[in-house]
Amino acid sequence: MPDLASRAAIVTGAAMGIGRASALALAREGAAVTIADVDEAAGNKTKADIEAAGGRAIFVRTDVTSFADAKAATEATMKAFGRIDILVNNAARAIGGASMAGRPMPRRRGRSTRSPSRPRSSWRRRRSASTRWRPAPS
Repeated sequence: MPDLASRAAIVTGAAMGIGRASALALAREGAAVTIADVDEAAGNKTKADIEAAGGRAIFVRTDVTSFADAKAATEATMKAFGRIDILVNNAARAIGGASMAGRPMPRRRGRSTRSPSRPRSSWRRRRSASTRWRPAPS
């Protein structure tokens, strides 16, 4: 029996890169995985790959800068799997002034206004899931 059988995980930024690798590894070990990402096409591909390998996964379009999206991902995970045991805060965007389109990001008080990698975004994700934590069985 895999080590993470009967566990459920939320992985932000799971559509590609390290997040995708984390989601695939968790699923390979038996965890049910929520793929939380803004890229629907890549997120659904990750979901399909997990399911093709015999795992359980759902995709939830999630912008990590939005508490409402983080809460929706939490609720979708609870509805699909009944629990949350693992939270991987992997999602990030450009930090330090350059957006992916090459345009400068708006700045306020010396900080980017659209940087989800600031501690506040991680706190939002943890806060939305913290009411759903359950103690691990002995």
